[in-house]
Amino acid sequence: MPCVLKVHDEEKYVKSYTPLTGKIEFTNNKNEAKGYANDWFAKAEKTQLEFYASLPVEEGGLDGDPKQIAELVPVLEPYYF
Repeated sequence: MPCVLKVHDEEKYVKSYTPLTGKIEFTNNKNEAKGYANDWFAKAEKTQLEFYASLPVEEGGLDGDPKQIAELVPVLEPYYF
């Protein structure tokens, strides 16, 4: 079942992630959220985002709030994307 990454207890979703620049974007609209084929892919990307969030931007880390990234949870959603 399709899945999105959502910030726990907030209506905020991962919209996009660009590994080259380390930029992660969030959206409040779940219809704009980045979709994953299932929760396995969402969990794998969450693990990757947590790793890069722990690094400084100068060393290839994410340009985003590490606390928000740590609070991401995979949420199964009806197929809308």
